Amino acid sequence: MKNILILNPNSSKDVTLAMSKLVPHPPSGIRLVFMTAPKDAPSTINNAEDAIKSADACMKLFESDPERYLCFDGYLIGCFSNHPLIYRLRSKFSSKKHQPVVLGILQTSVLYAVSQVGGPNVDRQKIVILTSGNSWKPILDKAVHDTLCGPDSSGKDSDYSKRLPTFFMPTEETGMGVLELARPEGYKKLVRQINGLKNKGAKFIILGCAGFSGMDHKFRRDVPGVVFIDTVKCGIETLCSYVRFNES
Repeated sequence: MKNILILNPNSSKDVTLAMSKLVPHPPSGIRLVFMTAPKDAPSTINNAEDAIKSADACMKLFESDPERYLCFDGYLIGCFSNHPLIYRLRSKFSSKKHQPVVLGILQTSVLYAVSQVGGPNVDRQKIVILTSGNSWKPILDKAVHDTLCGPDSSGKDSDYSKRLPTFFMPTEETGMGVLELARPEGYKKLVRQINGLKNKGAKFIILGCAGFSGMDHKFRRDVPGVVFIDTVKCGIETLCSYVRFNES
């Protein structure tokens, strides 16, 4: 039996509960453990400073009881960002003979979508991240760039939306808060926005916000012809396969 920790790196237990309902039946031979970050972690992660505080709080807890927290075969960091905890855990395990797999939900969903692009009509197979609010676009565009092209160490400010691969559209923001997304008027606006992205060539839409959790089925019904990627589902399934592959 392989044990996998699915970590919500903020202190909101409601987010963890929603995540736990997405994959009620894990693959055979896999046990999923869902966990919320400690109380001193931010309740939401809205910027790089919050992410660092989140990573600090989680690492402090993990290192306080390594036999309990640093014993899993795989770790999934359930924040849709280039979360620093991914790299701090990898560094922590770097000297171990059998290193656990540590992934983030942004990276797994981006790589899943990229793996399916190509063939005829490639101009109609573009990828785009759909996220809430009005502040995530530059952060997520840089995260996608760093995932696909490697980290930019130039130290210069840059508009990363102009440096993405041609098949990857710049991040699309809804302009709505998380609570608005599931309301009837908010949902109608979302569908119009998604149809606009489809008309621009979007084939794969990555749902990059906790407020979209579980909405992929509704989107598939109302906007046919588009692949909607629930990032937590994708992350869990990807991590399970990586953990199994590590033992093959």
